[in-house]
Amino acid sequence: MDSLYIVLDWGSCRASTSRIRSHDRYDDHPRLSTAGRHQESLKACINALQGNPEEAFAYKYAWKSLLALGQLEKAQQCLTKAHKLEGSDPEIAKDIGNIFLNLGNKDNALHWY
Repeated sequence: MDSLYIVLDWGSCRASTSRIRSHDRYDDHPRLSTAGRHQESLKACINALQGNPEEAFAYKYAWKSLLALGQLEKAQQCLTKAHKLEGSDPEIAKDIGNIFLNLGNKDNALHWY
């Protein structure tokens, strides 16, 4: 069976269609993230975003995986997108502040706290 992958445009943290393995499941990202399987969790998030690019939950798990993989700037972009989609979640704002702090940007970090 021909497969599809998803390519993320990190500048705007959007998903676009490409090829992905047919056995990847979009709802596996919480389980995979908790198990420390961050590459797989990220792929599951990309799957979810292909089906629904406005899925804040997938952006939240994508940022966690990206953070664990040491990709702070990409993690911040996904978290900012989650905040745009779900602005009432105070945990997202705190996490954005934490990322700015880890990137050495104290002024932006304080804005989010």
